[in-house]
Amino acid sequence: IGKGFYLETLDDKFKLYIYNRTQVRYTYADNDRGEDTSSFRIRRQRVNFEGHAFTKDLTYRVQWDLAANTGTGNLLDAYANYKVEDWLQFRGGQYKVPFSRERLDSSGNLQFVDRSVANAEFQLDRDIGVMLHAKPKKGLFEYYLAVMSGAGENQTRNSNNEFLYAARLAVNPLGDFDAYSESDLEHYETPKLALGTAYAWNNGSKMFVDDAIRTFNRPITLREFATDLVFKWRGFSLLGDFYWRGVTAHGGETLFRQGSNKGYGYRAQAGYFVPLPYVSKHLEVAGRYAFVNPDTRNQDDTEREIGAAFSWYFFGHDNKLQGDVRRVTRERNSPDDLSDTEYRLQYQLIF
Repeated sequence: IGKGFYLETLDDKFKLYIYNRTQVRYTYADNDRGEDTSSFRIRRQRVNFEGHAFTKDLTYRVQWDLAANTGTGNLLDAYANYKVEDWLQFRGGQYKVPFSRERLDSSGNLQFVDRSVANAEFQLDRDIGVMLHAKPKKGLFEYYLAVMSGAGENQTRNSNNEFLYAARLAVNPLGDFDAYSESDLEHYETPKLALGTAYAWNNGSKMFVDDAIRTFNRPITLREFATDLVFKWRGFSLLGDFYWRGVTAHGGETLFRQGSNKGYGYRAQAGYFVPLPYVSKHLEVAGRYAFVNPDTRNQDDTEREIGAAFSWYFFGHDNKLQGDVRRVTRERNSPDDLSDTEYRLQYQLIF
């Protein structure tokens, strides 16, 4: 709230903010097998409408991504939110499942050009449902309790009568701060710390895997757990996430074998603003390591990511240039692993 243009009634009962986010990206992929590729793309082109109606306690958001892979655009967020008290808010509509911090961080507030391979494997993306949430005690802690379809975004009906349930709890023991933005743009003079944990379960026939929704022939039992931390102080930031997943599947599925399948992954990431004249609050460097083991019964399907990044902030996240290089290694049953290297450069403008 506060970015871009807005319309407002004189009695302040209605307010509408309109703002835009553009990400233009270049990627050079040095592939271990197959041809190397060099590509330009519009990674994200989003238009946002948000504000309040009738009262400042009733807020809303609509977000549309015009750069969706379908070429026709895609509705991302569409929800209404009502604040009853500081300790109780209601939300209904389509929004991100309250699960992992890395996914809840906006893609416009990242240190790297995009999220890690661990997030891609274990994330829970947008869905449709209802939620209770709040940040009481001046943001000392926060909670989220959601019941959602589990069928993914923009779905008109569920495949059965089972729901996706998600619960998230986070604490900010050193005081409230911007814990859902990866960089320490504020250069906090006192240390800031956030700790979070989340659990989700579902008995439906769909699940989020590798940044997409997958459909199963028969319902599966899904349990997911995540824990995360954020530490910021004087331009330094430390981020960590751990994921665990348990899936009980039936025979005949292509993604998971019959029986109990357990997987885990994690991400460790750190960033620091270079303390030199003229660049101290503009140039940030970052490093990341991420690991994924989607099935502990198979040790030949792990995935590792190691990378480095820089960001030049012309005006915070709203106007920045980012570049990163990352090497992703995938273990296979064949004698040699697959190791691909990506070089990415991205410019972001939010107005």
